[in-house]
Parts: sequence; C-alpha cells; structure tokens
Amino acid sequence: MPAIDTLIIDSVPGETRVCAIKRDRLYGFTLDRPEQRSRIDQIFCARVLTVDDRLAAAFVDLGNGSSGYLPVKDIVHGKVREGDGFILQVTRDAAEDKSVKVTTRVTVGGFYLVLTAHSPGLRFSRKINKTDRARLQHSLEPAISPQHGCIVRSNAQSATPEAIAGEYQGLLSRWQQFKDTCKTASAPKLLFVPPVPAMAQVRDYFSPDLKRIVCNDAGQLNDIRQMIAAFDSPHQPELILSGMASDGVDRDALNDQIDSIMSDHVTLPSGGSVIFSETPALVAIDVNSASDNRGPRATNLEAAAEIARQTRLRHLGGQIIIDFITMKKAKDRDDVETALKKAFRPDPLKTFFAGFSNLGLYEMTRKRAGKSIHELLSTDRAEIPFSMRTKAINALRDVLINARARPGAPYRIDAGDDVIDALQNRLKPLLQETEALLGAPLLWPGKDTLTAKDKDHE
Repeated sequence: MPAIDTLIIDSVPGETRVCAIKRDRLYGFTLDRPEQRSRIDQIFCARVLTVDDRLAAAFVDLGNGSSGYLPVKDIVHGKVREGDGFILQVTRDAAEDKSVKVTTRVTVGGFYLVLTAHSPGLRFSRKINKTDRARLQHSLEPAISPQHGCIVRSNAQSATPEAIAGEYQGLLSRWQQFKDTCKTASAPKLLFVPPVPAMAQVRDYFSPDLKRIVCNDAGQLNDIRQMIAAFDSPHQPELILSGMASDGVDRDALNDQIDSIMSDHVTLPSGGSVIFSETPALVAIDVNSASDNRGPRATNLEAAAEIARQTRLRHLGGQIIIDFITMKKAKDRDDVETALKKAFRPDPLKTFFAGFSNLGLYEMTRKRAGKSIHELLSTDRAEIPFSMRTKAINALRDVLINARARPGAPYRIDAGDDVIDALQNRLKPLLQETEALLGAPLLWPGKDTLTAKDKDHE
C-alpha cells in the first residue's frame, strides 16, 4: 500500500467515514457507526463460566449478557477452572452463530510500540528497513522486560531511544493498572476501549508522507490536533476544516471510488471486471474479460492488484475463493499468483495463500477484523438492499452537503416515505442531531409548513 498523503474524515449523524488517499486514489476506507462498532481490542477483567474439554475451550462472562469463547491454546496461565478471573482481549467479533473470541495474549498499543503482555521479545513492523531494525534492536533490548515484549511500529524509525523507552514504560504501567483493577474489581469489568476508528486511523497512517488531514467536524479536528501534539513529532500535517477552506479534494472522483466499494461489480481500467459475492461461509470473487481483449494473463494480472485493493477497502475476511480467467500455461498461473501475493504484501492483516485448486480456483484466507462494509450497510450480504439506517444516513448526508453549498433555511429532505417514517420514529435521534447541526428544522412532503415550535428554531 502506498504511503498515504491525505486523510479525509467526514462525519454526519450516525456515521463517520475515513478515506485514506494517495495521489487522489483511495487505498483505505473505514465506515464507523457507533451502534455497530467492532469490539476487537477491547480488554476485560472476565470470569470463566464453563470449561468445555470437548471443544478445548472455555466460555467467559464479558458482562451485559455477552459471553466470549476462549480457546485453550490462547490461555497463557495454564489450566483454568470455572469461576477463575483474569484479563482478556477481544480478537474477533460475534458473527452468525459464533461467539466473541477472546485471548489472554493481550496487546496494548501506543504510537511507537505495541506492548505484548506475556509474549517476550522484540518484533518489528515490516515497513522498518534492516538498518533501522538493527539500530532499534540495539537500543531497545536493554529496556525490554523479560516477561513482556513489544512490536516496534514504523513510527519509531524517527524517534529517539529515550522517547521509545519512555513509551514502553508507560505501556507497562497501563498493563499494571489493568492487573491492579482486576484484583479488586468484581468481574466482569470492561478495562479498556480502543480509540474511535477515526482517531486510530490518524495514529496508524501518521508519517512524514501524510501531508494533510481534512475533517468536517471542528471538535474532532481539535482532538486530532491534540493527539498529534502528544506524538511529539517534528512532522506536522496540515489540518483543514472542510467547508471553511479549500481542501483541494476532488469530491466527485472520491465519491465514484466509494461507490465502487458499495457495488458488487468493479470495472478494470482495460475493460475487464471483477465481481464480489459475500456469503456467511466465504467470499467468492469472479474475474471476467468483458471488453478486455488482451488475453487471460493480462486481465488476471490487472485483476490481482484490484482484488487486493478492494479486499482491504471492503474489509473482507475469512475464506476467499477467486475464479480467475482460465489460463492454460502453468507459468501464467505462477505469474498471477506472484502478482496477487505482491499486491497483498502491505496488508496489515494476516493472509494465507493456498494456491490454485484442481478445479482452477484460487484459494486464500484473510484474517477477519470486524464487519465488512456490506455487512454494515445492508440487511443481506448476498445482495445490496441497503438497510433503513443506511438509507436514512445517506439522505441526511445529502441534506448537510446541500446546506453547506447553499446555506439558509428552510432545508428539505428528499427521501421515501419509509425513510421519513423511520426518522420520525426509531431513528429520530439522527433527525434531531441533523436539525441541531443545521440550526433549523427539516421539511419533507407533508411537512411543507413550519409549526410554531419549528419557527422558534429559525
């Protein structure tokens, strides 16, 4: 993945979008809805409910009626018994008929490092070159605890040894606080919630290549400013409040790229196409030549790069089956597999490439990390009937965009009766938040006149 030069953070009631861009091309996309937010990386003081020897796992109480699945292989304390309490971290959200998955191999993230509790030793980001790796290892090894190691993030390349060692000690102190709390608290108890996705993305993409951050929320932009100041880095990207200054972003081109994520069909530059189908069991990807007459190898090579990009953008995980256009030569298949692996190399999530099956299908897996974009947007992964919440948020987004371009009440919402009904009832908080942002009531067919209460808002 190329180094990102621009982050665009766009918030509307009920949803925040984060777009990571390099030279006007979208390489990262995060869709955050508070009520659908992933629980991955949350840390709990939990208590064992039952131990199932047949499944080689324990089930733990996470509170609020939620239980977690803890495989025996992820227990570093040895054998556990019913009623035992200890610190756990979520590694997988609940999905279909699967429980939340947890581990005792807890990690605590910082700007330079990730503390790996109970996992000693130093590990390094793949982005750190050999020279910097040797330098960092030499300076860090004396400061690292024999019980708790760390992963060195790419941000550490430009930091002083003192700053890195200081953060390590701070992460150790936080881990000790978790332990102290778990000793005195009544389990289950939530100990840590990771930063909201927008802030996490700023942290993860922060580098000398990041030139600007464009955000449409003044409060959130101030939070970002304070977080970057805490990094104590000589690099300071430009922070732009969208709508208050020219941000230089081609919104039409960006929206076209976002729309391609929402669709199951992606057209390749040379005329071929890639079709994505999500099911509970697997993700099926079909490559077609369409109007591309260059031959199977050329189309498949172009598709391999786009498949890697779209897989990251769509947050796809689990088993992935790719039906490339049939290639008769073994060398062509090898070339396409090499291109696919290269395209996935910068992916931060673990991938495994099984290769071409006897039926000519390419098989691979990618670690799941929360819901896919289609799961967030839709009621059914196999199709794209947007959920009512998605329809309502999209309608409110359009209102806010138009209001920014043409300020001045009255403001009208263009949506179907089902969306209007939802906004008046179960999604009313979204409507109220939008009206608060506008400083005026919203109108729709059947509500073309303002009530006395509405006029008080004008």
